[in-house]
Amino acid sequence: MDNHRNNEMPHHWHHGHGGGEDPAALLSTVGVKEGMNVADLGSGAGYYTIPIASMVGSEGRVIAVDADPESLITLKKNASKQNVSNVRIVLSDLEMLPFKSSVFDMVFLANVFHDINDRRNFLVSLKRIVKPDGFIVDFDWDDVPTIFGPPVSIRISEKRAEEEFTQGGFKVISAKRVENHHYVLTAKPA
Repeated sequence: MDNHRNNEMPHHWHHGHGGGEDPAALLSTVGVKEGMNVADLGSGAGYYTIPIASMVGSEGRVIAVDADPESLITLKKNASKQNVSNVRIVLSDLEMLPFKSSVFDMVFLANVFHDINDRRNFLVSLKRIVKPDGFIVDFDWDDVPTIFGPPVSIRISEKRAEEEFTQGGFKVISAKRVENHHYVLTAKPA
């Protein structure tokens, strides 16, 4: 059954599975700073959440959001094992974010933007929840064939992601290729 369009992402292409990316190396390049309030949307079991929590420190906070309760249970166990106490877990559909306006310094998306059904409305939600001086980081699969990851037919090219973010009211401040099959795009509210 192909259920990626229901935001039930198969684990083999969700955070950190199959792509080989190093979370600490990636995060060190995208502007995570101590004291930040960060939303990790589509957090899965915490492949990026826990490193982000370490980087924002005790004065910062990470809100891990995922629609898969099993992944969030695993995240909670992993955070507890690693004595990470600045992570709050939220079970939610990513297209119905339960947050007030202007609460996050950074919103992090890893391997999820391509799975959003209504990206236009999703971008409206992102613009609402990020602080005016905050930013969005979109790390996702480029539309190149690989032996792992989501089907190429649902991937979004770096260029298309830039266009959608721009049309969604963001200014893309950087976009670059990561490894051979991912890109990382950083955008601020325009």
